Amino acid sequence: MKNLKAIVRRADTLPSRPGGSVRQALKRDIEFLRTDLVPHAEGEEIGLYPVADKLIRKYGRPTATMSRDHVYLKRKIATYCRLAGKIASAKRSLPAATRTAFWKAAIRLEFLLSVHLEAEEKDLLPYFDKYLSQKEVNAVIEKMHGH
Repeated sequence: MKNLKAIVRRADTLPSRPGGSVRQALKRDIEFLRTDLVPHAEGEEIGLYPVADKLIRKYGRPTATMSRDHVYLKRKIATYCRLAGKIASAKRSLPAATRTAFWKAAIRLEFLLSVHLEAEEKDLLPYFDKYLSQKEVNAVIEKMHGH
């Protein structure tokens, strides 16, 4: 996480003409992402997830990570709405820090929501199409929207 925070800080403060130290830091970022993070993700696919699948089938709840996304989405929505409300009621020029925070909140919300929706579309909903009747699908949708 420390490396990722540094990457974001570097992106936030990137000058129009990066000097040697910035270029070196960017090269270290590339190295970290390619040689640490990508192999870590690949290792999870090979080692962790097959065991996790068995454990979750036996003891867990397969949609727990989707529900966890909703916790994070609600947080991101709250942050975005707080900043949007502040901006909407502003009587003066907005400080750069406020505009930056708002931009980051929008980007984070869009990213998290797009990843969540893609997971639903590709990993969850195909089971509904394949194994439920249209009547059952309609009942799920009605319950979901009528909560």
